[in-house]
Amino acid sequence: MKRLVTIAAIAVGAATGLTGCNFVIPTETQYIKDVTDGTNADIGSIEVRNAVLISNDGKTGSLSMTLLNTGASPADVRFQYDTTDGRVTQTLSMAPTSMLFRGTKPGDEQMILSDLHVEPGALIRVFVQSDASTGKMLRIPILTGALNEYKTLLPTPAGTNPADPGDTSSPLFESTPQPTPTN
Repeated sequence: MKRLVTIAAIAVGAATGLTGCNFVIPTETQYIKDVTDGTNADIGSIEVRNAVLISNDGKTGSLSMTLLNTGASPADVRFQYDTTDGRVTQTLSMAPTSMLFRGTKPGDEQMILSDLHVEPGALIRVFVQSDASTGKMLRIPILTGALNEYKTLLPTPAGTNPADPGDTSSPLFESTPQPTPTN
């Protein structure tokens, strides 16, 4: 009997020693991290996932992203950004509980942003708003086609609807003048 108690005590001690680290080290699955190259945001019932602008020249880019409408109603998602000719708004309409891909793989419809004056490697400010939501200013990274993952996502002449200047009389956000780079 003494032998069984000793074996049980050793087993309990070994189990405690081998699994005790879980009591002092936090479980990493409790901390969600964005492991994407792009920007993520939740705007009302709209979720923007992995938004990046793919551009080699800094003048025209494809806004690559996944959009999710988690709501039970259709939604119009507006994207507003500054160009060399002023502020431009593009709108995407989404069905309820739907997912929309733009420029995430070859053959996808693209959201083309033109007349830009941006530098690859920098961030472009895009204000995203859905219906009655307040909206958010996203700082979206500008990547080139230098990496194989992005080479096939560069803007194509057959991209989707060119930017519609929209209603410039009531902007979604107020822009701050950006310094003009000198060459």
